[in-house]
Amino acid sequence: MEGVGEAGGEAEEGGAVLAGVLAVPAVPAASGDFVESPPDPDVQPVSPSTPTAITDAAIAAVRPPDIVPPLHHRRPTQPDCEYHGTAFVMSGAMLSVPRCLMEVFMPEPSVLASLVSALRSGAIEVVDLTAPLSSTTPVLQLPPEFGQTAAFELDEISRYDDRGPAWYWNNFRSGEHTGTHFDAPNHWVTGKDLADVASVPVNRLVAPAAVLDFTAEARENPDFLVEVDHVKAWEAEHGPLPDGGWLLVRTGWDTRSHAQEPFLNADENGPHTPGLSAECARWVAQESPVIGLGVETVGTDAGGAHSFDPAFPCHSYLMGSDKYGLTQLQNLAALPATGSVVVAGPLPIVTGSGSPARVLALVERS
Repeated sequence: MEGVGEAGGEAEEGGAVLAGVLAVPAVPAASGDFVESPPDPDVQPVSPSTPTAITDAAIAAVRPPDIVPPLHHRRPTQPDCEYHGTAFVMSGAMLSVPRCLMEVFMPEPSVLASLVSALRSGAIEVVDLTAPLSSTTPVLQLPPEFGQTAAFELDEISRYDDRGPAWYWNNFRSGEHTGTHFDAPNHWVTGKDLADVASVPVNRLVAPAAVLDFTAEARENPDFLVEVDHVKAWEAEHGPLPDGGWLLVRTGWDTRSHAQEPFLNADENGPHTPGLSAECARWVAQESPVIGLGVETVGTDAGGAHSFDPAFPCHSYLMGSDKYGLTQLQNLAALPATGSVVVAGPLPIVTGSGSPARVLALVERS
């Protein structure tokens, strides 16, 4: 066979010496086909200790060079392979191929196949950033003269009874901005002519994230405000904010989300929760490369933002700049400062200003 040396022979330039098996009994098959089979009793493997030269010429006889590049252009193979019971048909004859040589002919796994494999192995962890939805989920409270959002409620339709003997299901009632939710640009007057939640491009729902940790500051001062200098100091340490990604602000506020009172943290002067200063909100919306802001509090704005100029600047600037908000996030402590990917899943409510959302993060673990 051209390009296949005798036992003990040396490989030509660009080839590799592999210990393995090569046998060629005649079988009726088309040239270039791959077949999976158990070891054929008529195929006598050479001892694995017997070196056999597999050269580029041998590979080219099976696959043209434009499909299979020379051996030295591909990843190294193991020199001590064992017979794998895999056969490959060439010119009407079967070639029994060792495991390591199959790397030469088998394609690299696809990106999606590699992702699935990493998810199954735990090399990529899925972190749930979503607060459970129930009747006790905290909701935003506005002054009484304004309309109020609804708390989450379930209305049972049937539960394995005479209303439906084999099934259980519910109607539910909820505000668009209840629980972990997504703010669309048309949520605020500055974005009233921009996209509703059903029109958000789906490729924007999967994006990288930067996580800025201000847990210690918020613990000391619940009215703590993130300034532009805080973000730039983070960038000096970790690199620029991700283009087309999310800026996630961790404050530890998710530990209060079990009940309305500690979560809103309100007194006679209004709520006291951390957030962004008006200038930082403008900078994030108009100068930074991110597509949106994610927070652990009930809304993207700080508790005292009603008295800022402009009032509620995160909503005003972000929505007016065709950007988004994610609120009431949980488990940001499980994310690294850089390198995670956020998957946000709002309901595509036609003309809707937002939606409760399941928000996940993909985190690569070593």
